[in-house]
Amino acid sequence: MVVCGAWGVARSDARRRPTFPRRCSSSQVLRLFASRDILSAPVFAAGTDACRGFVGVDDILRALLAWAAIASGPSPAARAEGLRRAGARLHAERVRDIPRRNDGALLRARVDGSMSLLELVRSSFLRDGAAPPVHRVAVYDAPDGDDDGDDDDAAAGAPVRVTAVVSQSDVVAYIARHAPAALGALASIPVGDIEGLASSPVASVPQGMPAALALASLFQSDCPVSAAAVVATEGDGPHGALLADVSVSDLRGLTPGDVGALAAPVLDFLATRHPPPPRSPTGAASAWGVKAPDTERRRDVGAAAVRFPPGAPLGAVIAALAATRRHRAYIIDGDGRPDGILTLTDLLKLIAREA
Repeated sequence: MVVCGAWGVARSDARRRPTFPRRCSSSQVLRLFASRDILSAPVFAAGTDACRGFVGVDDILRALLAWAAIASGPSPAARAEGLRRAGARLHAERVRDIPRRNDGALLRARVDGSMSLLELVRSSFLRDGAAPPVHRVAVYDAPDGDDDGDDDDAAAGAPVRVTAVVSQSDVVAYIARHAPAALGALASIPVGDIEGLASSPVASVPQGMPAALALASLFQSDCPVSAAAVVATEGDGPHGALLADVSVSDLRGLTPGDVGALAAPVLDFLATRHPPPPRSPTGAASAWGVKAPDTERRRDVGAAAVRFPPGAPLGAVIAALAATRRHRAYIIDGDGRPDGILTLTDLLKLIAREA
């Protein structure tokens, strides 16, 4: 496998940093995330280029669920009242006051034009296996007078100038555009035959669960996840069949007036949150049964998941993820039930291992 080349080649995939001051409300930040199709962004001191930390959709979701007291209000009436209060706080609460679990976590490495894409994956996203992987890496300038190339200033919390943010999605999109050179023979291997790939258990929620509880379930295990499969529990289809995908990204663009919709069944909530889905993948992806969201026929839900049989080649799955900018795809059995999940982190680990 060849995963190399100058970082400058892949930098065209990086997102230019969005800018918002710390006094922005949480709902304003969610609208920004939706308009830029991002999940996290640096927070800057007003009128400066000094980065004061990072805020993500997951941080705002955790705060929203805490405001609504979802865990302590199991009854529908209590849940509805809690969501009403949470909607008011979403408008009033400043982003600077939102607890940030990953504050500064994007500042993991200083990237320059000499770093290869493989080095970026191994040292920055996967952190050389020394700590949990990160999903985004900030590209930032050295503070004035500091050009030693280390990231001590970032680690110490010193203000830095962020110029761009590159995500795992950006890396996968770059690899998809440059396959097969980036993947070699690996592109044609069925995903079900690749040891350790898509082996994580699938978190799932029933289609009728209130959306607030479905989202809260993402954080309730010892290993929090960013998404869960929404599976069928009603109707004539196979019980447990994959219908959709609910994730922290579904909060992007949420307004204070929308918060009450979290009391609805999760499948109904998802149907109100998404525009018509993108076109299906064509060519090798569709030939191998890799399905993008608009191939779903059970229900017109924009968050319907990318799914594929275990015989689909890795290259086709990567193409589908890149085309839809989804962060995960599901392996399904003959009845459409999810048997495994393949995340962007799984792909980067595979590339780092096989290169």
